[in-house]
Amino acid sequence: MLNLTPYTLRKTTDEHRFDVRIDFDNPVFAGHFPGNPILPGVYIIEMAKECAELHFDRKYTISHIKSCRYYFTITPARSENYVMLAEFSECDNGIRAKVDLSQDDAVAMAITMTLSEKL
Repeated sequence: MLNLTPYTLRKTTDEHRFDVRIDFDNPVFAGHFPGNPILPGVYIIEMAKECAELHFDRKYTISHIKSCRYYFTITPARSENYVMLAEFSECDNGIRAKVDLSQDDAVAMAITMTLSEKL
């Protein structure tokens, strides 16, 4: 079976830090965009949700995205190793997650979303 998840996410000993490794040899990059590959934004949003799942050891769905800002694209020309820093807080609708994806202390993406526990 073809694996179209081009990243691995690992929780570190710091409860707010997650290491990200991007596999630029993954076939997803051949189609997004041929000759000028970038990591699709949907994967970055999914990684942010997965940080909460690893942190709380629960499954979530994204119920609301308050903000999502991209500061630079993730390309093979950049490093394969990134860091996600996350802050979580409870809210009326579930969990509020504020997550930044960074490379060498430069934020590539910042997202604030609300997650609801999967039933």
